[in-house]
Amino acid sequence: MTTFMDRWLCTRYRDLSARADAFDKITAHLESLGRDVVIVETGCLRQQGNWAGDGQSTLVWDAFVNYQGGHVNSVDLDVKAAALANSLTSDRTTVEANDSVPYLLRLATLGVGADLLYLDSYDIDWANPEPSMQHHERELDAAWPMLHPGSIVAVDDNRADVGKGYLVGLVAERKGWTVLVDGYVRAWIVT
Repeated sequence: MTTFMDRWLCTRYRDLSARADAFDKITAHLESLGRDVVIVETGCLRQQGNWAGDGQSTLVWDAFVNYQGGHVNSVDLDVKAAALANSLTSDRTTVEANDSVPYLLRLATLGVGADLLYLDSYDIDWANPEPSMQHHERELDAAWPMLHPGSIVAVDDNRADVGKGYLVGLVAERKGWTVLVDGYVRAWIVT
């Protein structure tokens, strides 16, 4: 059986650098569901081809839903980034220019369920990480109604002791979520 890694991800594995292993594990888990998936992403790609920098997650998720079936809902505050991401992705991906928290609240109100909630907005300042960490915790709060047992919550841009996902990780630990990845990308499976 050909997997997403065999078919597409392996061609970008080196380009993805610190995110490669996480994207492999995340997509393998989603693939194991054997059905269409819904991916909700905050913070889209900002520069075409910036694989090691931005990670190009929007392109990865778009390629995945074209392989597996499903839809990507992405949001970015930057109007130019949202337009670029829309121009580079298929009709299975919708990127909206908006603030992520109200966007997530709206999706939750509409009853959207997320098989993957990928949080990567609000660039982190490693010298002052708290604003970014707090923003990602607010995103998780807004998206809470979209999560179900088996959903993946993933957060980009982490180090061993700090990162965008630090506060989200504390929530995951309190809730007893299963760790899927613990590296530059941190990811948990909701229980």
